[in-house]
Amino acid sequence: MFVIIRVTSAPIAAVIVCLVLAWISTEPQAERLDQVYYMSFQENFILPLVFAVPIYLILGLPYSLLIDRLFEHVQLNRYAKEILAMCLYMVGGAFAMFLFIFTIEGGMSGHMIGSMLYLLGSISALVYYVVIRSFAALWTVQLRRREREAR
Repeated sequence: MFVIIRVTSAPIAAVIVCLVLAWISTEPQAERLDQVYYMSFQENFILPLVFAVPIYLILGLPYSLLIDRLFEHVQLNRYAKEILAMCLYMVGGAFAMFLFIFTIEGGMSGHMIGSMLYLLGSISALVYYVVIRSFAALWTVQLRRREREAR
């Protein structure tokens, strides 16, 4: 059940992140210079999406399941678990971005660009966490509704 939520959450989170990135990085038509190539909104959306979905599925899904296993053995109140989970997801996102940069470039990126990319990885992981939690909440509401109707 929860694996299905995570698998469906990965592409949805990737689409959300890539839509925001495309919106931020697309130059408005009125501000474009002549004889200069600008990527369209669609190009700014599709190109990162091609990389984001596999990263969410290959790195995010197992890491998410690992965090779930970890929380089975941790005795904390609900709010502390949520905050700790968000922090762990953000650390995992930064680490996934580190692995991506290391794989693509064969080493560390420049300090400023690398820091921004690690922040992007953390925010992307946090979006994944929020989408997972949203689907889990909807799933729980549906189960409770079915239980009430069955009575």
